[in-house]
Amino acid sequence: MTAAAVNVAANAPAGVEKRPRKGLFLLLVSGAIVAYLAMLGAKGNGWTPLVFVLFGAVVTPILAPRLVGKRRGWAAWSRRLVALLIVAAASFAAAKYSTRTDAVVAFNAAMGTNPPPGITDVRARKQWFDGRNLFVLFSASRPEIEALLKFRRYGEPLPVYGLDGPGDMSDDARQERVIASAIAPFVDRDWLLPAKAMVDPQRWEFTDQAAAGSGSPTSVRLIWDESTRRAIVVAWFD
Repeated sequence: MTAAAVNVAANAPAGVEKRPRKGLFLLLVSGAIVAYLAMLGAKGNGWTPLVFVLFGAVVTPILAPRLVGKRRGWAAWSRRLVALLIVAAASFAAAKYSTRTDAVVAFNAAMGTNPPPGITDVRARKQWFDGRNLFVLFSASRPEIEALLKFRRYGEPLPVYGLDGPGDMSDDARQERVIASAIAPFVDRDWLLPAKAMVDPQRWEFTDQAAAGSGSPTSVRLIWDESTRRAIVVAWFD
């Protein structure tokens, strides 16, 4: 065997191995991106986005080759697309599931007490945004709100729409102001906001950084509108 033939034989495997490695890297990246986009499409997630990114990056390179098998050309690419669709569907479903929580348990965790009589339509969900958060919605009149404010040392109320009130703000502008006040950029707006915009909501805040790691919230923000009786509570943990 000539030296040239030996060189060709030695170099051939290296050239063949580069394609699979490149293909796996593309599957890893595309899987991570698809899983993250599916999480965003779910309009909320109760786990850190890193969970979904890692899920897509790990599962896609494993699942796609199994579906492709020995197929080539369009048949192989269609199977890779199926793998990505499976990852997207699983990430979407996981994101939806991750927001679920018991409404009464969440209310107690956020407010320090179970919903007292007079408070109705309690709903809750988990949300990850710079840490673990709880969002709790309910309906209450002023006596119930005043009773809730006694369980923790809240600051003085602040007008969500500013000192001049809503003025001639449109409903969309009011909704955006509530979203900003609740610090809820990724929460499903259809779930969070009432169909009718809040008229002139007030905001109370409670902070206890010493509670970090204790299971109690380090910060609680209560937004309540007397006209619609709608309340939004955001509790930050860790």
